[in-house]
Amino acid sequence: MLDTGAYFDSALRIDLFQKDRQGGLEATDKLETLMQSVMGLFPIVNKDLRFRAISPRLVAGGSDDKGFHYLMIYATIIID
Repeated sequence: MLDTGAYFDSALRIDLFQKDRQGGLEATDKLETLMQSVMGLFPIVNKDLRFRAISPRLVAGGSDDKGFHYLMIYATIIID
């Protein structure tokens, strides 16, 4: 956490997993749909808990070698 005067900020990481198709093929269409639905939630603002999640960034994932592929989304959280 970085001190930014009266505010604090931190990072949020969301991991998205999608089961592979038969034969270990990545289900890119389903992973893309999942990623778009999560990205569509931004900016996330919670006035009761006084935080904002902004500036989402997609980071390439890969295979977990257990039958799933994944992507990571990082975002900045600003806490009032």
